[in-house]
Amino acid sequence: MAGRLVVNTLNTDTVGAVLTTQNGITGIPKAWVNFAGADGTRNSSFNVSSVTRSATGTYTVNFTTAMADANYAVGGFARNSGGTGRQIVCQTSASTAYSTTQLGVIVGDSGGLNDVTSVSIIVCGS
Repeated sequence: MAGRLVVNTLNTDTVGAVLTTQNGITGIPKAWVNFAGADGTRNSSFNVSSVTRSATGTYTVNFTTAMADANYAVGGFARNSGGTGRQIVCQTSASTAYSTTQLGVIVGDSGGLNDVTSVSIIVCGS
């Protein structure tokens, strides 16, 4: 039987819940977040339950639904409306390495770690 199914919106019966099928779909982001660098407050997100700021420029991104494995790819961007230096986003040390439930992130430039105006993270995986 050949056919095509077109669905405009696919929801769960729980408000805000992430579809369990998301990990079965390849080629789409599994999580993303935009948050305030000063305190980790989420401006907007998908599959991110919270962001915790533990120190200057140091954050933990917690996933609502766990990743299929810890071999996902991460991209990031930091914006600082008051500064002139380049901002870099990267994974933190081995103590907060990639896991299926959270991701450690640091933000800084050549002068060291710093809190920026906003940070955007996107996570892709299988």
